[in-house]
Amino acid sequence: MSEKQKLVSLVDEAIKELGQGLDDHILTELLKERIPSYDERFSFVGVQRDKDATYAIFSTPEQGNLWYQNGSLTPYHQKTAEEIASNHGLKVNTPMFSQSDSRRYIQFSGKPTSNSHEQLIALAHPQYIKMRIIPARNHEQDKLFSIMRSLYNLNTQKV
Repeated sequence: MSEKQKLVSLVDEAIKELGQGLDDHILTELLKERIPSYDERFSFVGVQRDKDATYAIFSTPEQGNLWYQNGSLTPYHQKTAEEIASNHGLKVNTPMFSQSDSRRYIQFSGKPTSNSHEQLIALAHPQYIKMRIIPARNHEQDKLFSIMRSLYNLNTQKV
């Protein structure tokens, strides 16, 4: 796996090195200095932490109107999301939306265990990707992030 494909691991390592005592805004600014752009299409935007998880957010080059037709995902995006979820043991949620709804996204969740609820693993929005940082599974997360790029590949979309 190339350095570009290890972006989730780079974020996790930088968070560990900088410590947990910083608020999300300051941590984001420090990480932007340490983490290069993923490539010409994906850039590190910031970190979001809540009581249960840390997420890395990356910008993407697309607009929502490329993903949806009549309130539903295009067949290409629906099929690609289902394949990603199936290959990674995740549940995919692709709700219907009105044309004016700004919450258009594809949510990938881990299946719940006996003592927990579903955990957000990744959220793919036409303009950003939100990835959960799971330290013990960085290799899997890096692979998932790399594969999720296919949702944004305009050259291969067959709508």
